[in-house]
Amino acid sequence: MTDMEMGLHLTAVGIPIVFGVLAVVAFVVFLVSRLEQAIEARRAAREAAGVAPEPAKPQKPTIDDTTLVLITAAAATMIQGRFHIRRIRRIGGPGQTAWFQQGRATLHGSHNVVPKPRNS
Repeated sequence: MTDMEMGLHLTAVGIPIVFGVLAVVAFVVFLVSRLEQAIEARRAAREAAGVAPEPAKPQKPTIDDTTLVLITAAAATMIQGRFHIRRIRRIGGPGQTAWFQQGRATLHGSHNVVPKPRNS
């Protein structure tokens, strides 16, 4: 097979494959948009029928005294000085993906904690 024949053969096989894959992607996008429209129509029907969404339950504190003491001790070890804990909250609630958590861990790990000099 010469180079020209091989090039024509690859072109004849490659172009239909590329357009076939594009057609499949377009079909998947079409299906997702139809599914989204159906979900939105169902949500609108519920709102029109007067069915209220379930109210969010208030969250109760889930941190006990032992955990609070351990977090305070860890902060005191890292900072080595006077500090004030303003807020403790759980990270990784609903809507936070693994990508989000990994990005947060990378960002927090990149900071250098330098203790303040004591005025003594």
